[in-house]
Amino acid sequence: MSPPPPPTLLLPLLLLPLLLLLSVVADADTDGCPNESWMPFGGRCYLPLLVPPFQTMSWSDAAKACRTIQPGSHLPSIHNDAENGAIEIMQGQTTSWLGLTNFTGNGWAWMDGTEVDYVNWGEDQPDDAYGAEYCTYITLDGTWGDFVCEEYGSLAICVVPAA
Repeated sequence: MSPPPPPTLLLPLLLLPLLLLLSVVADADTDGCPNESWMPFGGRCYLPLLVPPFQTMSWSDAAKACRTIQPGSHLPSIHNDAENGAIEIMQGQTTSWLGLTNFTGNGWAWMDGTEVDYVNWGEDQPDDAYGAEYCTYITLDGTWGDFVCEEYGSLAICVVPAA
């Protein structure tokens, strides 16, 4: 077994997610977002909500927080691999709620009304394991799972169309 890398080598590894996020944001037009806190990507603006360490929120609390922070803001819909990767990077080392729900039991729908034209379900997902898993979250590896909406298990990333 080899010894752990020196601390000076660990810092670049810890900063890799931030550097990847900056490279994604640097390629995007910065105009059209509500303010400099929002990150532009693909014609939309994203704002990861900052909460105290080890705190999470229910899906409805996350959706309400987005509407409160910026009128017209909502939890993200994802329509391709690039958007999925950007959300995965933005969320950091936690999971975050997506705007995909199955409240009616008639199939999954994005809360912004856009077409469900892309999914990235994890293995054996959605599984409705508790008989009431109507909300979706994105995991650390970028795959999706369904979960009970009012369980406190994820954070929020808000999205609004760029002006």
